[in-house]
Amino acid sequence: MPKLLRSLSAARIRPHYVFMCDPVAETKRFMVPLETARRIETECAERIGYLSLPQFVRDLPGSKRPPVCE
Repeated sequence: MPKLLRSLSAARIRPHYVFMCDPVAETKRFMVPLETARRIETECAERIGYLSLPQFVRDLPGSKRPPVCE
């Protein structure tokens, strides 16, 4: 993921969000545990810096999309 984010930054594209999917049957193959998402976010922040880092968010039914870190 850091390589992807660096490539996007080099192309002057700034991703705004990385979403964790709703827990529904059609998206189960894309779901990762919260701990894994936090680890990916931390590794990306350490490798590319915060200016090119999208906000990692999760989508919970019936709520706004809070940052994964909270």
